[in-house]
Amino acid sequence: MTTAAFTRAALSLATLSLGCLQGADVSDPDDLTAEPAALTLAVPRPPPYVRAWPVHLYTTGRAFYAVMSNGAVRVWGSGANLGDGSASATLTRPTAVVDLDGVVSLAPASDHVCALRSDKSARCWGESWTGQVGSGALPYANTPRPVAVQTSLRFESLTSVAYATCGVATGAEGRVYCWGEWSGLSNGLPAMVPTATAVTQSLGVMGAGRFVARSRDPFNAAVPLLWTWGPNDFVNATQHPQRGTIAAPVAMPHWTLGTTRFVLADLQLGAAHACALDPGGMVACVGGNSAGQLGNWSTVDRATPTGTSPPFTQAAAISVGWWHTCAVRRDGVPFCWGSNIDGQLGDPRNTNYIAAPNHVPGLTDVREIAAGADRTCALRGDSSVWCWGGVRGGIPGLPPTYYPTAVAF
Repeated sequence: MTTAAFTRAALSLATLSLGCLQGADVSDPDDLTAEPAALTLAVPRPPPYVRAWPVHLYTTGRAFYAVMSNGAVRVWGSGANLGDGSASATLTRPTAVVDLDGVVSLAPASDHVCALRSDKSARCWGESWTGQVGSGALPYANTPRPVAVQTSLRFESLTSVAYATCGVATGAEGRVYCWGEWSGLSNGLPAMVPTATAVTQSLGVMGAGRFVARSRDPFNAAVPLLWTWGPNDFVNATQHPQRGTIAAPVAMPHWTLGTTRFVLADLQLGAAHACALDPGGMVACVGGNSAGQLGNWSTVDRATPTGTSPPFTQAAAISVGWWHTCAVRRDGVPFCWGSNIDGQLGDPRNTNYIAAPNHVPGLTDVREIAAGADRTCALRGDSSVWCWGGVRGGIPGLPPTYYPTAVAF
């Protein structure tokens, strides 16, 4: 391809459909033919030699982060220690996280964020009162800019919850290492640097109030073993009967829907509910349901997992906000359900709540979605980012909107 042809291709316009909002129906997430009428907006994707573009999207609730194509990270929203070098900030547009490059993924929590770099090293920033940034520095303090996690270990993946981070170390053993308050040690003491837990052969760690780790079962490769440890008494998420802190990893019961085992591929926690995704794309939720955030056409809390209604069986990804839940269908259509009092569902036809999966009108070709405290953002296939919500004021400095609105990078 010639340079001119490459430039024309890189500048080709992608489209976003903002649908007609007439008629308050709740969409069937498995209906692959349902698409709203459209007003077309053109969004150019910049060529790689001009500037970087977003490739991954994350949220800590009130702040959103984008990993860029050049390995940098940008943040917008509000909170302490956003990574821009200041102790607290309100950032009205994406701003560079300082002292950070080569990033491939993020592990955000409400009080700190860790980044996994292309060389498999880790850097963290945010609150460090319990050692959760892994710097090993004394005294414990806030860390407003990324610092290196003090270890020679390299990690395949990272997961953070409030006050702690865990990572799966590279190598055949696949051991899980943690640092911070919930380090997985039997004595329950915090660790200022990565410390080995008893979990090996790990397939990954998820954060749902407590840590949940999956490891290989030598007798059944199709169903991983589950382990849980850490804070919180949200037993609904882990289905483990012990309330309060679990210091060291213990075996966790599998989720079931009725009598059918539900294999956890991803598990995320909101303010009072949790939702999970299985390898086949089915979504199930458990816990508080006052705003319909379980998506089962009710507002009744559930102590055991339940599928959404209608069943969401083609999900490629999920994201759990404080009082709402979102999922991306395999064809790129996003659905959200739960509280909509801040417009976080992207559909102004019902400004209270929607208790079943409902597509975000007009938004298509979504690759990733991040459900936050009072708003939601989505990353589309053309690398554009769109956000909506915050209509009651919400995050200072960010414009309130019921409709997906483009974020300028």
